[in-house]
Parts: sequence; C-alpha cells; structure tokens
Amino acid sequence: MTWQETAAQYLAARDQTIPHELLTTSHPLPADDVLDVSGFPTTPGVLSSTELEITQNLTVSELVEAIAAGKYSAVDVTKAFCHRAIVAHQLTNCLTEVFFDKALNKAKELDEYYAETGKTVGPLQ
Repeated sequence: MTWQETAAQYLAARDQTIPHELLTTSHPLPADDVLDVSGFPTTPGVLSSTELEITQNLTVSELVEAIAAGKYSAVDVTKAFCHRAIVAHQLTNCLTEVFFDKALNKAKELDEYYAETGKTVGPLQ
C-alpha cells in the first residue's frame, strides 16, 4: 500500500467521525483562494445565535457563570464548540483526529452531576 492510499484511508476514517448534520451545507464555502475565512462562522445561518454566544461572545468567566447558573448545560457548550470546530475544519482542513463522541459523553456525565448536586466540576467553579 502506498502512503497516498494509507493517507486516503485515514482521512476517510476521520471524516466518518464528523457528524454530517453539523456540516455547513446551507451556505457556500468561500473560494479556495480566499485567505481570511475568520469571519465565515458569523455568516447568518452557519452557527446559531446561541452557538455564537457560547463560542465567541462570552468570556471564559462569563461562560463558567452561565453554566453554573444553569443557563447552558455542558452538552450545549460541547455541541457548540464541536460545531464551530467542524466549520473551521471545512474551511481549513484543521482536524486530524475527532473525538466529539467522547466529549459529548463526558459532557453528559457532567450534566448528570450538576443535576444531582447543583454544582459544577473543575477548577473554574
């Protein structure tokens, strides 16, 4: 097997781990010769207003407070950042390995803990 075949298999396996429902299909991606794609995630309809608030508008401290107050769950925050990572990947091919399923499982555990105790976990409490 050539290195090109090995690479193609690896990329195909990686792409299978990306949830297809989160791929940006409703808006055309910028042309390949566009060098600055940093504003694309704020294109209306690419990310929801909630996803933009979570991933762009809130500081870390504000996000921690919102989670502690129950405004957002760990699953909400994880899904928002996963979606933004997928958009970034579509624009720049930046992901090499994807573990969204593990992240979402951990987020569910954290939400269960919060539901039982009313407390968050970790040093940013």
